[in-house]
Amino acid sequence: SFGILKKEIEAVASVAAGTPTEVAALATALSRAGFSAKETTDSLRGIVLGAEATSVSFAEMGSIAADNMRAFGLQTAETGRVVDILTQTANKSNQTVLDLGESMKYASPIARTLGVPIDDLAGALGLLANNGIRGSDAGTALRTGLTRLQIAAGGADSEVANLTRGNVQLTKAMATLGSSILDTSGKLKPMDQVLIGLKQSFALLSTTDQAILAKALFGTEAGSKFQALLNSTEGSITSMFTATRNAGGVAAETRKNMEGFDFSIKVLGGNIESLTNQIGGVIGAGLKPLIDFLNTAIGLAQKLPEPVKAIGATSAAAGLLVLG
Repeated sequence: SFGILKKEIEAVASVAAGTPTEVAALATALSRAGFSAKETTDSLRGIVLGAEATSVSFAEMGSIAADNMRAFGLQTAETGRVVDILTQTANKSNQTVLDLGESMKYASPIARTLGVPIDDLAGALGLLANNGIRGSDAGTALRTGLTRLQIAAGGADSEVANLTRGNVQLTKAMATLGSSILDTSGKLKPMDQVLIGLKQSFALLSTTDQAILAKALFGTEAGSKFQALLNSTEGSITSMFTATRNAGGVAAETRKNMEGFDFSIKVLGGNIESLTNQIGGVIGAGLKPLIDFLNTAIGLAQKLPEPVKAIGATSAAAGLLVLG
């Protein structure tokens, strides 16, 4: 497996703008994230494409992709799809892929628990970013909001909903809003439907009542952020989710559009490093016996008695004078 991984590192580096050292660093980062040698081999190419498409380091894209694949329980065969979703969302919203990764770190675990797929989570975070909310602010707001929405919508049918006064208030707030956001199985509907449904219900209220209900539903901190999210037009909501759900091939396309003279020079630099490493390996193998001999001779010389070393030094100096 490690031999195959080494060949894949070299193959990916030959077409990447980064160097073999950078690709190897990505492989190391994935290994530290718990990927096996085979999983790392399967993931390298897609991650490098996404990193170059979004102008982040290979290791940074690798960390974000790996974290979210683990968070959503996805297999390494889906690395390319995850990278495409990350790239598409960054392209379509006012944030970097690093901002997006920071947001998802907070929101991905609860999203998976509530059955929200990774492309829908990315779409919601893209809309938040377009309203000036990104990074940890967006992630924590969505984490809180999704949790409270599920409680509010499902509270009426839950046997434990009345255990806390807050849950009762959430259920009453949702009943007041009159928006149905759960499907027949009790799970949240697709996120675009949830947001459009909430938006339409909020539109029937006065500005004051909207603020009160947002605070009751989403909490003090997340309430204002969800209001900003619901300020998105229905067209922009539909457009964002259509983009994140149909992101296949976006990383490769974006990366191709970036190709030019500078990009080709970077690829050339990586290939020169690969060639240098290979030549160095061949030369090193041929010189190893001589290097070993010299190391042994120097080691023996260092063990000689001091008087002998002094005689040797004097002889060497005399020789230099004669040569001079």
